[in-house]
Amino acid sequence: RLSTLFLPIGGTSSELWNEATKRCIDVKDARFYSLLRWAADCASFSSDDSKQVSRGIIEKLRRLKREMNSISYSSYFYGAEHFAKDQPQLWKRCLDVALSMNEDDGIFPDHVHGPKLSKSSIEHNAYATTPQTVLPLTNMIRIAQSKGNEKRSNELQLFLTAGCIAAVSDKLERLKRELEGAGSSGSSSDDDGTNTDSSSMKKRPLGQLIQQYFLHRSRSIAEMDQTTLTALLSRADLELTKCQSPENDFLSSNEMDLASYETWLFQNYLQQHLRNLHRESDVWTEVQLRYRAMLNRLPEGDALTLGSSKGRGGLSKKTSGASEGISQSSKKSSKDGISGTKSLSIKSSIGGGGLPASSTKGTSLQEMEMNARANLYWETWKQLKLDFVEWESLFVTSLRDAMVQLSSLSTPPLFDMDESCPWFIQTELVRDCYEALTYQIRHIVDNAATVQKHLAGKKENKSTLKDVALAWRGVLAFVSPLLNGHLFEILQNAPSSPLFSSPAHHAFRRFVEECAKSVITATWMYEPLVSFTANEGRGLLEDVSRLISISHECLAASQKGRLSEEQLMAERMKDEVSSGVRGASTSMTSARDSYADEEKKEIFQLECALASTKCRMDLENTVCDVDGDKLVSTDSLAAVARKASLAATKTHQPIGDLKVSSSLALTSIAQFGVPYLQALSAWSGMYLTPWPFCTIGQARTILRNARDSITAAGKAWGRPTNSKIEQIFLHTAEADLEGGLVGGFVIEAERLYKRVLDLLAEDDVSVESYAATMLKTHCLLGLGKLYLYDAERLSEAEAFARNALDILSSVDPTQRNCIDSQSICFYPWNNSALNKMSHSFHMCMSRQLVAEACIRSSRYDDAKLFLSDAVKDLPGNFDAAFALASFHLRMMFDSDADSCENNDALARTLLLKAAKMDTTRSGPFALLGVWYESQNDEARAKGCYQKALAIDPSHPVAGRGLKRILSLDELQPFCERATKQNSPVNGWAWRCLGQKRSWVDGEDSSAVICFQQALRCRDIQGQGSDSHEMFYLDPKNTSIVPVRESGETWGELANCYRRLGKYSAATRAYEEASIASDGCLSPSTCCAWAQVQLDLGLYDEAAEKCDVILSSGTTSPIHQLVAYIESEALLAMAKQDVQEGKFGLCLSHLQKGIDRLNSLSVQFSSSENFYCVTKLLGDLYTFAESLPSYVFILSSFSEETHDDESTFLSHEVQNQMSFIAKGEEAYMMAQKLAEIEGDSDEDYPYLVASAASDLGTNLLAQARVCSAALGEGSGGGTKTSMFDTAARSGKIMDLITRSINSYTKAIDLNPHDASAWNGLGTALATVDPLLSQHAFCRALQIDKMLADPLSNVGMMYADFGKTDTSSEVLDALTQVADTPLMWVGRGLLLEKSSIEWKGQEESSEACMIKAADAYRAALQIMQNPAALMGLSLTCRRSYNGFGKSGDTVYSYLSDKASKSESTISMKIHQNLTGSGNLGACYLDSLMTIEEGLERLTALNDSESLSMIKEGKSDLAAVKIRTEISDKFISPQRKTEFNYVPLPTKTSLHPRVTGMFPSDLVDVVNNESVPDAGECDLPPDTCNIYDARNNALLNPETGEAWLQYAKTLLNELSFATSTSPTEVRESGNMAYALNVIKYAATKALQLLQNRVIHASLITPRRLIHQGTPVEYSEKSVVSSIPSTTLISEAKSLLSWVEDADSLNRGDPGSRASHVSLQESLLLDPSNVFAMEVLQILDELNNYS
Repeated sequence: RLSTLFLPIGGTSSELWNEATKRCIDVKDARFYSLLRWAADCASFSSDDSKQVSRGIIEKLRRLKREMNSISYSSYFYGAEHFAKDQPQLWKRCLDVALSMNEDDGIFPDHVHGPKLSKSSIEHNAYATTPQTVLPLTNMIRIAQSKGNEKRSNELQLFLTAGCIAAVSDKLERLKRELEGAGSSGSSSDDDGTNTDSSSMKKRPLGQLIQQYFLHRSRSIAEMDQTTLTALLSRADLELTKCQSPENDFLSSNEMDLASYETWLFQNYLQQHLRNLHRESDVWTEVQLRYRAMLNRLPEGDALTLGSSKGRGGLSKKTSGASEGISQSSKKSSKDGISGTKSLSIKSSIGGGGLPASSTKGTSLQEMEMNARANLYWETWKQLKLDFVEWESLFVTSLRDAMVQLSSLSTPPLFDMDESCPWFIQTELVRDCYEALTYQIRHIVDNAATVQKHLAGKKENKSTLKDVALAWRGVLAFVSPLLNGHLFEILQNAPSSPLFSSPAHHAFRRFVEECAKSVITATWMYEPLVSFTANEGRGLLEDVSRLISISHECLAASQKGRLSEEQLMAERMKDEVSSGVRGASTSMTSARDSYADEEKKEIFQLECALASTKCRMDLENTVCDVDGDKLVSTDSLAAVARKASLAATKTHQPIGDLKVSSSLALTSIAQFGVPYLQALSAWSGMYLTPWPFCTIGQARTILRNARDSITAAGKAWGRPTNSKIEQIFLHTAEADLEGGLVGGFVIEAERLYKRVLDLLAEDDVSVESYAATMLKTHCLLGLGKLYLYDAERLSEAEAFARNALDILSSVDPTQRNCIDSQSICFYPWNNSALNKMSHSFHMCMSRQLVAEACIRSSRYDDAKLFLSDAVKDLPGNFDAAFALASFHLRMMFDSDADSCENNDALARTLLLKAAKMDTTRSGPFALLGVWYESQNDEARAKGCYQKALAIDPSHPVAGRGLKRILSLDELQPFCERATKQNSPVNGWAWRCLGQKRSWVDGEDSSAVICFQQALRCRDIQGQGSDSHEMFYLDPKNTSIVPVRESGETWGELANCYRRLGKYSAATRAYEEASIASDGCLSPSTCCAWAQVQLDLGLYDEAAEKCDVILSSGTTSPIHQLVAYIESEALLAMAKQDVQEGKFGLCLSHLQKGIDRLNSLSVQFSSSENFYCVTKLLGDLYTFAESLPSYVFILSSFSEETHDDESTFLSHEVQNQMSFIAKGEEAYMMAQKLAEIEGDSDEDYPYLVASAASDLGTNLLAQARVCSAALGEGSGGGTKTSMFDTAARSGKIMDLITRSINSYTKAIDLNPHDASAWNGLGTALATVDPLLSQHAFCRALQIDKMLADPLSNVGMMYADFGKTDTSSEVLDALTQVADTPLMWVGRGLLLEKSSIEWKGQEESSEACMIKAADAYRAALQIMQNPAALMGLSLTCRRSYNGFGKSGDTVYSYLSDKASKSESTISMKIHQNLTGSGNLGACYLDSLMTIEEGLERLTALNDSESLSMIKEGKSDLAAVKIRTEISDKFISPQRKTEFNYVPLPTKTSLHPRVTGMFPSDLVDVVNNESVPDAGECDLPPDTCNIYDARNNALLNPETGEAWLQYAKTLLNELSFATSTSPTEVRESGNMAYALNVIKYAATKALQLLQNRVIHASLITPRRLIHQGTPVEYSEKSVVSSIPSTTLISEAKSLLSWVEDADSLNRGDPGSRASHVSLQESLLLDPSNVFAMEVLQILDELNNYS
């Protein structure tokens, strides 16, 4: 219709238009300029008539029409006001133009208008959305009143009220735009009508020009625009009070008065709408004040704009987000077919059902609005509390009641009415009423949420919680009539009408959703508060179930309508794509993405609310009516649990492709409590097995989400989080998952069950008696299940189950009053049928638990009785029926049970019945397979097992049964299918796969993974927790003792690790296997474990494992292998014992290994196995060479010999050689066994060569033992090496010759055996050194990294004086191995160098000191006898120049340390070699005598005499051995002794007595030393005057003071025979005791001080002229007294201190006892301390 106004601009018209506009600007004609601007905008649409109409074009056309109507309105109003003020016709024309401003007819093609009630129906929407109607209506009312037309005046008064309300809405809209920074559409203070500047006219928008130069030329319109919001509200209130309400009798009349009805409804709408505007006015006025206060706080020059609601809040740059939100709302309202965009934009943008404002002061527009709204609600609540006004009085219910009455009215004759929908919903007035009610419901919910949030910050008490409960009860009270009386009738009368999908009914859909969401929110928030208002709201609680049911239906219908609308939108998008209007990519997702944020929020909240009601309704729908009885199906309950489990494990967003913010998702879920309700349904523990469709991880996630939703509701909405009923439910559910699902923590489950029982026992718990009873029995049964599988707590488990059974027997669920329930969310307490189901379920479970306890305690008759009663309690329960069937099957195999003839048939019958009861359960089929297998019907058993695995691929009983029937290859497909299941009981499948990988395929790496997976499964690792575990075994062999599968699996895993070379991992796996099987591992597993320990060097553990296996007494091939492994371990232990000096233990280990192998010689039938045994036997015998001969003194291995040479050998040497000779027999037997195979075995040459090489080693060992016994290495005269002894001994030569022949045979058979070449070289060294060198070199050619040939060559070169060559070889040896021989050889070379330095004493001694260092380095590697001997000889060669230079202290201390080191090294050498070396025996005897003489000089005690006597005796024995050796080796010559330097002791202070004799050997040989008992004088007798003088001359020497104290004590004890002078002079004994005490104290102090303050002393360097001298500077520790001296000093002092007490017979002080005990710890041989302590103990016991 606007095409007539389009002026084509082109050519001449364009030039004329430009001239006209320029002229208007010149003459400042703003009105004509505005008309030209408007005409140009209109003309732009006529340039392209074929242009497609789009949304933007339609909006522009709408603006043009509104601007034209504004011009027309201003003209009519100006004329009426100035020229026809009392003419109603002109005012009527002005009113019509004003009403047409917001008409959309013909502009929006998709605009839908509702039908009119009659031809005379009012255009209420036009009046309620157009503020321009106020002035025309005011004048029209004035004219009507002046004419006395009251009827017309009253009719126009209602319209005037609507206009005033529209003016208020417009004012609020402009206020919001001003705050948002978008400016105001009103007049500007800068342009008051007189400013017609040309630049201002060009820059200003056309709308402002029209408003200023057309509308505001009328003063009334300008004043109306400048009226304040408060004044507008006051006038609206005033005009509303002038309206007269129609009579209410028209509602009850048969024929409806449409005009009265319309007026009555419109008036109620205006009343509610005005109340809403009052509230919004208060809110936005507060926002404006806060904005101005914030603006005043800013520094000058800074601009402030408020961020939109889309932002995060805070000060920001100017954005159009908020205005865009308003425009979106306006577009949405227009799209819905509702004109009146301004008022509806306010209604859609306020009170959006959001959360209460936070306590922080926001700086964004949204935060300011939320804070202001929350403050307003809270102040209103406080005022109500002060005025003692009821909460319900806060809400006006007139519009709600009017809408409720609509559903009872008859259908009037409407024009263009859709008969599929109720007549009143199609009218636009009713739609606006729905909008107003939607806002009011949101406001009520926000009021309650605000009160709850503010009171949540205070201390919770009964009063505050009651206030919150009343607030939410008010929400339910307001919404209840709408749902019960209005929406229920609509859904019943028009269930399939397009109410929720048509764009014309969007207001109704929003209203329905808001009602339903408010009910769900209120019930969720009201849940923890029920107990505080149970009596006041009893009637309301009875209606909650109906309200939730209606809400669910409403939400489901709304969701269906939205989905239909989305499909239509998607189809329209596709059409636009095909026509080219829209891009190519479009889908349902893009359609949802096109939603505004408010629409996305509505959709998401709809989904959350629907999910909340679905949990409740699904549970209610399980109840069905059968012949008047309410029944519940177990299958339906299981279906509910399954649905809830699937829904709860999904993401928080119910619509996956609807993108909303995480904060919105969290707050929406917290608003409706969806996770909590889903958790209760997924748990289903009150009528089903808890968590029937969840794994442990899923159940924990569901519970965590439930708790998070409660916490989020507390933070965002202030909902109480300490509700005990919710804690009880969640604790019980968590206890069930921890105690009943695989992978749970049993300890945590026990704690939670007990916690719930404690909560139920409290007095203030908000759980009614029946619910508390059921929860108590549930916890008791849970504890019983936890204790059932613990043998020690089995009686407690049965007690819990019987207690629960007694409680349940005393409860009758049919007599319970369901109205007493105090839980809204948990419906089992509100439904009698579910109560019966819950009661029967727990009765059945308690009987099953008692029966299981009876079975475990072998009370089968009682178990059968309880299981039968359980089936009767719940006949349709599969678990009860299956438990009874499995019981009878158990009776078939249990040997402890009484035999029953009917068990076989009855078990089969019951299993078939259970299988038919639930064909989706695999248990009956698996046990049927067991039954058929026990009857030897493998075909049917196989079929049953396969059927069970088809249902449950991981069933443990079926899998193991099929394993017994099929091979591993045939079983592989079933195992692979089972392993794909995420099941905790598919360990059997993983184990079978591991066995196939390991045993068949040889893939140990893959097998390791399979075994590891198996050990993570409950049927392997957690055996004992499955009631059907006995069916894992073979039913045909029930007598076999069951073995823990976990132990076997660990053993198989360890075997894989062992074959892979991962010995540490294998050891840990074997340990786990032993733990899992309680130490009862199979012999094969123990044998493998011992082999791993043997490979790791854990010889003791390996031998112990073998002993355990062999102690069983049975004989099998595995025992033979175990004996062999133990012998290997014993041989390795013997080698360790030799290094540690444990020669006796070493011999016992060798003998034990020999006994083990000898016991097997009869059992072996395989020559190959016996070959290994005999070789190992030979090794054990041969190793005896490493032992000293004295170890064999008590042995009787020697046989009677008649050769002359054997008579010169000692008994122990003969025993040792006989022992080693038995190894020769073993090696010869091994050669024979290898030769028996002959050419049939390709390894024959190598086996014979190995035995021959070992035989040569054994013969060489015998020769070395014999040679050592005959004086090898004694060092007397010429060399006494084996070369000499072999040349003079036929026995030794025979052994060496046979050894050479054996090595030669080994080399002939295996020329590349380096060890044989090395052995040959060692044997040839005694007869042909040159050939020996060749053999060593050949060995090195074969294996360059062999250390023994290099060592032998180096030592050979050293023996023959090839010093440089030997040094090179030893250098090469350092790169091959860390052997002590390289340092021993280095020490020998240095000793030879020392001899070459003739005439240069310093250099010679320096070489000797370096040689000692080399021997020390060798001893750091191992205790080598040669190194010990070398160190003992070389460390005494100290540098005498220190004494010459006057460094007496260092010389004395160095000499003392060297002697101590030499003596100790020699003692260790003698212990290792058994005193075989004659030269070493001489030196050891002389060192013993030397030590005794030094002790005699220093201490003069009896022990010194004993040491001298012992050394003398040893020396005499050595001389006898020397004479025998000389006679046997070389009777023509006498052995001469080498010179061993034994320097005399250099004292720090010269002694008065004679010097110590230098020739110790002569002293010992020529003079006799008396025994201690033969002396007439006491052993420590010394001249008292000499002792005193020595102490005075050496006051800092502790030894002198100690000797003085001992001499005094000696004189005092022998006073009767020789009276001491000092005692006679003193005249009393007390003086002597004081002197002894002083001397002893002084001695102890000095001795302890020397120990504590010991320091290193470095020699003084001597300066030599000429050639530099090489020597070693070695710092020594200052003289440290021996422990003997300190022990004597302490004991003497203790005796003196308690001397008086001893004389009186007192036991002495405790300090004396402690001191004497310390003395014995320091020196256990202190006889004096021992006797004194004995005397004190006797006195103490006597007292």
